[in-house]
Amino acid sequence: SAGWTSGASPSLIICNKHNGKRLATCLARTLEHRVLNKGMANGGRGCAVSVRSKDADRAAGWMNACDDAGIPAAVIECAFLNNRNHAQYLANDATARRYAQAVGEGVVNYMRYFSQQKRHYRKNKNKADEGSFGYAAESRRLKVPGAKRLLH
Repeated sequence: SAGWTSGASPSLIICNKHNGKRLATCLARTLEHRVLNKGMANGGRGCAVSVRSKDADRAAGWMNACDDAGIPAAVIECAFLNNRNHAQYLANDATARRYAQAVGEGVVNYMRYFSQQKRHYRKNKNKADEGSFGYAAESRRLKVPGAKRLLH
């Protein structure tokens, strides 16, 4: 970024549409309970969960690939290195470990309570899902040298 921020930064867990909501919720709740506003200043804010499945959205491509395979996936955006307070928090060994342990605890909570639930798999691998290349306006504008457009 162009400079430091020092106020609250919105915390977010991005997840895949069909298999990741419970994982993301476990991660968000654990980070809220252990880290956010408990040493790592976040302006009193909690952690939101956001599903990404449409191409050109951040992380959507690999989220869809994981969904197709029945894999829960999440991206954690709770600590930002352009935020002076967050950088100081992560630079301290003890608090960086607390952050990492909270992430691990969130994954363990998910596995303990939800890992045996039925997974979603893509039914027809020959049919594009809603997140496939070409769905979003940003992707339709892309001109990739040598790329072939498979769907019209």
